[in-house]
Amino acid sequence: GIKLYPPLGFNPWPEENKEELEKVRFLYSECVRKKLPVTVHCSGRGYITSPDSKELTDPSKKWQKVLSRPEFKDLKINFAHLGTQYDGSNDWQKTILSYISGNSNVFTDCSCQTVMEKDYEKVKKIMSPRTESNILFGADYVINLIWSGSYNEYLNNFIQTPFLTDKQKELMCEINPERFLFG
Repeated sequence: GIKLYPPLGFNPWPEENKEELEKVRFLYSECVRKKLPVTVHCSGRGYITSPDSKELTDPSKKWQKVLSRPEFKDLKINFAHLGTQYDGSNDWQKTILSYISGNSNVFTDCSCQTVMEKDYEKVKKIMSPRTESNILFGADYVINLIWSGSYNEYLNNFIQTPFLTDKQKELMCEINPERFLFG
């Protein structure tokens, strides 16, 4: 798959620049044609170099223009990090969940948001029959080590959390990723 990183300046739909717009149209078209999944950074933190980071990362703006196009209806996209904003708002997460409800090819993951066992309580809150098939375990290995004692500790927190059922854990770690990557 492909990872896109708006905080570094990637513009998901640069309609103000025809040449750049043709490049992203080609990128998405090739991803659809070759069935390549796309993961896009969707968090208010991370490696931020663009002064337009917030606008480019906001899934309700540029990404809505991508997802609403019929030619990209089969684009598989994972909005990483649950769309977490660090100003207390959850607008990005609500947008992503609305995309999931209307498009089986849209996913989100909990990478970097579930360092502690209790952090899975926020994942439980968004798990529902309409969303649970589109939520992925977050395995952003190197970044998760910033906040965890070890990767083994990070994995054990997931395994031992009481906030998710065994079925939800299986969906997040096995069934959903397989569908995202190969389905």
